[in-house]
Amino acid sequence: MNNQVKKECPICGAEAVHTTQGLGEVFVECSACGRFEYKAILLKSEENENFFDKLASYLYYNGKINPPIVDDRFFNYLGPKESFDKIYHQYPWCNHVTKELVDSWYPKTFSEKVDLFLLGLSSRVNYVGEVVLFSQEQLESACFVLRNPGGPWRKDEKLVENQVQYFIKYLVDQGFVETGPYQFVLLPKGYERIDVLQKNMSKNTKNVFVAMSFAPEMTEVREAIKKALLECGFVPRIMDEIEHNHQIVPEMLYEIREARFVIAELTGHNNGAYFEAGYALGFGKDVIQVCKKSKFGEDGHFDVKQVNSVLWDNTEDLTMKLSARIKATIL
Repeated sequence: MNNQVKKECPICGAEAVHTTQGLGEVFVECSACGRFEYKAILLKSEENENFFDKLASYLYYNGKINPPIVDDRFFNYLGPKESFDKIYHQYPWCNHVTKELVDSWYPKTFSEKVDLFLLGLSSRVNYVGEVVLFSQEQLESACFVLRNPGGPWRKDEKLVENQVQYFIKYLVDQGFVETGPYQFVLLPKGYERIDVLQKNMSKNTKNVFVAMSFAPEMTEVREAIKKALLECGFVPRIMDEIEHNHQIVPEMLYEIREARFVIAELTGHNNGAYFEAGYALGFGKDVIQVCKKSKFGEDGHFDVKQVNSVLWDNTEDLTMKLSARIKATIL
């Protein structure tokens, strides 16, 4: 029987609803981190000193709380892949969050953090001049605060507050926002900055669209492609892993338009991948074609055989070759 209690979120410290799922798994509904499920042993074993702080920011920006959750089924899963695979068959709308994914997503510069904050703030605004309210934990996660080097628990509240105030002061000094206690209003200069970011988003985004078959036998290939992307600092976007409320084709075309580049996996004569690759090329996107070497002769159409494709023998070979191609042609 599930046991539901209110206590601190293990990631950000906000009050959250915890539901024990059994077998060491807990489902959390947090106002700052959104909805996520985790294996208790995972949080105890994580040794990266800043991982929880990075994770708190990732979950704030990717946890379906900003804007508010519109589909209660969506949640993030923190745990080993073998556990996620079992859950995914029952809940295909959940998202597997790994250390590699968080590290790839996490902004590397102060400027990138400011840009993400402004974009996140704009997503919560329904009309010009609207006041957007934050809880303390939401604001700390949104400002990419290090709450406690070495672990998830807050120890030096003054240190945390100084980081938040420095971040806010920069936003105010630049004329991007007007602030009050835990509240923000976007100003014209802020909207101007957001307009520039949105126009250039596909040039600077870390998202990469992967066009491939969803067949069960392609699971290992999927993981090999994702591994290569994460190693290169990109975030894989695969349609059956993307949460949305729209018809699939318009959403797919939107993802391609907004992606940094596209990977087209052609094994199995995948007509969908051909279409998606062609659409991407029409928008001037780089497209990296990959295909199992032994299948390229029969699966590769005449047109695509003229393109320098990544031909792989096994999944380890695919990860190595794809990673090398990305580093040589994209980075």
